[in-house]
Amino acid sequence: MKFFVYLISFILILALMGLFVLKKPNGQTWISVNDLLPNTSMIDGKIKSFTGKILLAYESFRSAENNKIELGNEVKIYRWKDSNGNWSYSDKPNASVESKQVFLDPKDIVVLPAFEVPTNDDLLQKNNKALPSSLPTSPSKILDVYKDANNVQKLMDDREQNINKAINS
Repeated sequence: MKFFVYLISFILILALMGLFVLKKPNGQTWISVNDLLPNTSMIDGKIKSFTGKILLAYESFRSAENNKIELGNEVKIYRWKDSNGNWSYSDKPNASVESKQVFLDPKDIVVLPAFEVPTNDDLLQKNNKALPSSLPTSPSKILDVYKDANNVQKLMDDREQNINKAINS
């Protein structure tokens, strides 16, 4: 039995070593030493791209610090809390409430265009369909559904009361 284990081990080792020697139809060996080594070029590339992004972010931060705007170019606005506790902003101070001055850097201000709510005519032109002029169900059916819902609610309330009575007694 011991001889058999040695023989099988020797055959397996010989088969693994053969993969380094035997060649595929294209002339390359099945396994090479380079296949067993980790692919460091891919890791190096990822590290370089990551450090490049960090350096770019640092440079943009540093240039922003060096190019600070003088106080005269800043935008002056006022803010205050209304009676509901919400902050309100304006370019003029509020006379009825104490307003606090705030200076903003013009480069940090983003102006968004006004949002227009589409009208029914816009929706009709976009979809080329007519909007529904009436409800898909009749009002009498809606009343029936409402009555059924009330009946179900009463049934559930009755069951809950019966369960509570059974638990308490």
